[in-house]
Amino acid sequence: MIIKTSNIADFLKRIIPLKILFLLVFAVLPGLELMAQPSTNEQLAIQYFQDKQFEKAALLFEDLYNAKPTPFLYDYYYNCLLELRDYKKAVKFVTKVIKKQPLNLGLNVDLGNIYLQENDGDKAKKQFDLAIKQMVEDKGQIIDLANSFLERHQDEYAMKTYEHGRKLMKNQ
Repeated sequence: MIIKTSNIADFLKRIIPLKILFLLVFAVLPGLELMAQPSTNEQLAIQYFQDKQFEKAALLFEDLYNAKPTPFLYDYYYNCLLELRDYKKAVKFVTKVIKKQPLNLGLNVDLGNIYLQENDGDKAKKQFDLAIKQMVEDKGQIIDLANSFLERHQDEYAMKTYEHGRKLMKNQ
């Protein structure tokens, strides 16, 4: 039996991509699955939070956030501190994050929200106004900041954000 070279070449062209696909699937998928699953400490911290055991949750979330600062862990830790009414620690935490992420103006809204929880409206207003003042001509930033105000039930500041954003964007 004579095998034509063109048949072998066609056969190899079909087999090689399948082998590569097969290797990629088995090499990449297990890693993706591990990345998607929260750690045991993260699961435990979430459980403590849901059970309103905020002290235990805060300890775990603080460690988790320091090891891997993500918005997800930030939100949980921030909310734990508010639930515990540990405003001093919350101010220190948010201020530290603002220094690392100065373009994330929603953090100023979080800081202002802490001041509102402490019944210090003047400091809250200062943070809210500062956030709006620091906006740049960036539609995404404007929307994110307005949403941060809306999440904290600061509808007037959300409107101010959109109004100032419109000026920055020159009515675009």
